[in-house]
Amino acid sequence: FPSRGDRWLLAITSVALAACSDEPSGLRKMPTPKPHASSAVNVIMVTNKSGGMDVGSLRWAASSGFGGTIQFDPSLAADSILLESTVVVDRNKIIEGPADKGITIKMPYYTGRVIHVPNGASLTVRNATITGGSSDRGSGILSEGFVPLTLEHTTVRGNSGGSAAIEGYDVILLNSTVSG
Repeated sequence: FPSRGDRWLLAITSVALAACSDEPSGLRKMPTPKPHASSAVNVIMVTNKSGGMDVGSLRWAASSGFGGTIQFDPSLAADSILLESTVVVDRNKIIEGPADKGITIKMPYYTGRVIHVPNGASLTVRNATITGGSSDRGSGILSEGFVPLTLEHTTVRGNSGGSAAIEGYDVILLNSTVSG
């Protein structure tokens, strides 16, 4: 297991690599998961901008035992979801914003961490902006396990705290931006 110092070096290296990428940044349409003949892909749809636990909200979708992929109703494209508290993803999930305009997931007034992934769960975030988080560690996203945290076509910006905006042991950035 990496020591605490190695973890920080990994976070700094990942950010530096993302900042130096020659690939253009921005949203890009990713293929929608299709059911395989031998298995089904579970999708749960976010249908409203509620930052609470209302049925159809992002926090409700993340906490449900349903779906491996969380997608957003097309009417929410380019909208912001103002969270009432942290989105906790305790099962392997994909949060996939609309490919054409994305989605912003925001903690208003820097009142807490935006996304928390406890030990044992993995998360992929696509076509999203993560902003407004505040915490002593991982103000935007904290991934505590030794499983991948993957950001694809995602921006993490405008978060504040005592350390990195993204903290995790296995962080993968693909055509993503981390700033501010």
